[in-house]
Amino acid sequence: MTAQPNITWPQVPCQCNRGTCICPPEEAALRAWVKGNQTTSMTAEQRTWCLDEIASVEGFDPADYEHLPDDQLARGVLNAWTEYCRDKGLL
Repeated sequence: MTAQPNITWPQVPCQCNRGTCICPPEEAALRAWVKGNQTTSMTAEQRTWCLDEIASVEGFDPADYEHLPDDQLARGVLNAWTEYCRDKGLL
């Protein structure tokens, strides 16, 4: 995750279903959008941040995600993060 300017993320309960959530607010919000548990739309700033996150991972083109709905954009960020971790041998 890259540092973010003062972006406010929706406060959502744990989406991991493991009891105690250790996800930062942006990850919890992304997981809520993916699961359909988020009723608010992403702001322009949140969408830009998501596209920047996607762009930061080799092999991911943010242009492929620009016009997707919030849930699919959120899934794109989570997928990019997962691929980054695989590439670095963390998974």
